[in-house]
Amino acid sequence: MASSSRRRKCYSVMIFWVLWLSLNCMLRPVSAEIKLPLLMPDVQPKVKDSYLCTAFQMPRSFSSYIVEFEPNATMHTAHHILLFGCTIVGYRERDTPRAVWECGEMGGVGRGSQYRRAPVCSEGSQIIYAWARDAPKLTLPEGVGFKVGGRDVGINYLILQVHYANVDKFIDGGTDNSGIILTMVPGVSSRVTKRAGVLLLGTDGRIPAHKEEHMETECMIRDPIEIHPFAFRTHTHQLGKLVAGYVVKPNGQWLLIGKHDPLKPQVFGQTIR
Repeated sequence: MASSSRRRKCYSVMIFWVLWLSLNCMLRPVSAEIKLPLLMPDVQPKVKDSYLCTAFQMPRSFSSYIVEFEPNATMHTAHHILLFGCTIVGYRERDTPRAVWECGEMGGVGRGSQYRRAPVCSEGSQIIYAWARDAPKLTLPEGVGFKVGGRDVGINYLILQVHYANVDKFIDGGTDNSGIILTMVPGVSSRVTKRAGVLLLGTDGRIPAHKEEHMETECMIRDPIEIHPFAFRTHTHQLGKLVAGYVVKPNGQWLLIGKHDPLKPQVFGQTIR
């Protein structure tokens, strides 16, 4: 729910992420790990509420698992960061290894930006990770990982998206390299036995001034897959007060996955058992 003390109607967005794992990964040998920094290449956005993206191509000859996400950012610079997986990237420049483009999907944001505008992905978009409000690093449970790269996964690129709500430091000449440092292990590693994924539920709407509003969304899962929620994360803009997520059983029973104040550090927390 959210409330407003302003004298006009406001727009609000509430998002609830659920991390889940699927029991369909085969055991293999090898366990070496690497660090992969996904960072903005010293960007300099000049327009408030710019959403900038940059792409990192994954190898097609082999796959890897992401097992840890370490933020390289502060909330004073980056309002939030998203990491997407794409089959086909939304924008590229010939002979430019680290192209940057304006990739905001909310109407009007980044209008007038010096960066070319394009979608995050042209095909096969999925969210892998989200960060906001100085949340600490996320280490996945033992044996769990996000599979990327290779020829049969569908994640050929990782796209780093950073929302710059305030750009005062850049107008004065500053630059930024916010991002995420990944810890990855080979796709043949015996360390990973369960594949992770993200289930995203979001709402939006209008909130009258001096009113309290409750917003809801639902998603019926019809796929024949067994999933196990193990962590959740909430996100709103400044009007949010509480976000909660539930599993609703066929018999009508509601089971709480988790709830959180979205104005506190937005970290993935363990689900309520």
